[in-house]
Amino acid sequence: MSVFDVEYKDGMEQGDCPFVVHGLTGEHLDMKSAHSLKGIALRHLNSGGKILAIGHSSKYESIYNNPNLYPQIFPWLFPYGFSGIGATSLSDAEHKCHLLMYHDKCFQTNLNFSFVAFSHAQVKASLTGAFLLTETQ
Repeated sequence: MSVFDVEYKDGMEQGDCPFVVHGLTGEHLDMKSAHSLKGIALRHLNSGGKILAIGHSSKYESIYNNPNLYPQIFPWLFPYGFSGIGATSLSDAEHKCHLLMYHDKCFQTNLNFSFVAFSHAQVKASLTGAFLLTETQ
């Protein structure tokens, strides 16, 4: 649980919420066919629903010294593109810990954020170890 947990209430108390994610979650995707998902999307668009389009680049992104990587991977967690890993004076591990302790638990409850953050840490550690091993031989 987050260090800021004092109650189980989610959401805004007052004012506008500028970025809201509505849609199907992973557990609903498994139960629907591709045809059914297209129908749901078409009904949403025909009724005036809004969407967020995220493009793909033909270039690969580096996991090293790239503060824009996490905002690009998780635009719903970094809606304004700020505070990606490496964008602050915190180490990567400290920054990930800070994000996982964020008061509204959005990073904790996201199924992919912890997995990607841990995987990147493992890749970086193994590549650094392999580089040091080849330097000594």
